[in-house]
Amino acid sequence: MEYVAVAALLDPALRVFVALSGIHALPARQIRSILVEHVDLPGRRLDPEGLNRPLDDYTAEAISGYLA
Repeated sequence: MEYVAVAALLDPALRVFVALSGIHALPARQIRSILVEHVDLPGRRLDPEGLNRPLDDYTAEAISGYLA
């Protein structure tokens, strides 16, 4: 697990995957299907497949870093 944490610090895409799978418990198929339109960073919401979840700090920062 330690290797994943280190790798996630270096790879923005992996950091988003870790956040979405580890924090939000999304399965890989949902993660693969997430679009930018499903993420509301200013409103702090994540809406994959109509789930409408609050967006935590770690996930918001991971997504922001990936999009940058």
